[in-house]
Amino acid sequence: MAVTHEPVANTAIWREPAILTPEQLAITDWPLLSTVLHARGITTTEEATRFIGAASVPFADPFLLPDLQKAVTLVQSALSAGAPIGVFGDYDVDGLTSTAMLCRVLTRLGATVIPEIPDRMRRIRVKHAGRRPLCRRRGEADDR
Repeated sequence: MAVTHEPVANTAIWREPAILTPEQLAITDWPLLSTVLHARGITTTEEATRFIGAASVPFADPFLLPDLQKAVTLVQSALSAGAPIGVFGDYDVDGLTSTAMLCRVLTRLGATVIPEIPDRMRRIRVKHAGRRPLCRRRGEADDR
């Protein structure tokens, strides 16, 4: 029995965004942000303030994370000693973003940063301990 494959037509339809009036663009101080919010159905200054204000909700204490104080101490020691710091990220969007942000902050603090992202094509996720030999080859401290 032969299997046939019919191509699937792309059914997506591009719709041009609506042209917003000056009043609609004025729901925030930034027209681009107002445009994005309007596309999400947020159309009044009050709705925009509520939506944007949600980001100002206080965060939980980061030191509730296990071993965060130990990590802070290690980073402070590496910065003081001028030792390189390895940053192990992930290949998905939040992993790449957080790796880039952490590398930028550490660099601004004066660190020599060595970022490491797993090979996306192999989809391998490695544990920190398994990367220590690579760190040593690159000159990083082997702090445990």
